[in-house]
Amino acid sequence: IFFGNWGGIFRSTDGGINWTEVLDLGNTEVIKAIVGNSVGTLFAGSISFSGDISPGGIYSSTDGGATWQLTGLSYHFVSSMVINADDEIFVGTNGNWYTGTGRIYKSTDNGLTWDIVFDNHYILSLSINEYNEIAAASETGIFCTYDDGVTWENITPSDTVVYYEKV
Repeated sequence: IFFGNWGGIFRSTDGGINWTEVLDLGNTEVIKAIVGNSVGTLFAGSISFSGDISPGGIYSSTDGGATWQLTGLSYHFVSSMVINADDEIFVGTNGNWYTGTGRIYKSTDNGLTWDIVFDNHYILSLSINEYNEIAAASETGIFCTYDDGVTWENITPSDTVVYYEKV
């Protein structure tokens, strides 16, 4: 079991009775999502509130979560992640330390490279179903892809008022 929080990741190998910190981020980042693919690679997404000290982004582990390395999307505010049946990773961000732009990124090579598949939306959460359909909740509505991120359809109910106020 893995638990991400403000400052790192904890792991339990005994059903949650005992916990060991496996990633110490100090007090600069919060882990927002942890997912794993079919070959056992784990990915954790973070938001850094001290970009000048630590960049945040995507951390990965290939040894069952014992050790973690920052492997991509540095300085992005990762809000959520999903992995489809083909082990393609989708990452929703609600901004970037420097540009502020929210996006959805996709990796088809286990997180080595990332392509933008949905741009200019602050992504609050992602979810995926058994048909690999991905829904993205953003500050402007709900969007869905039925083709692995190639196209996105606005499925926000017409009677829903969605607004985003930047403070």
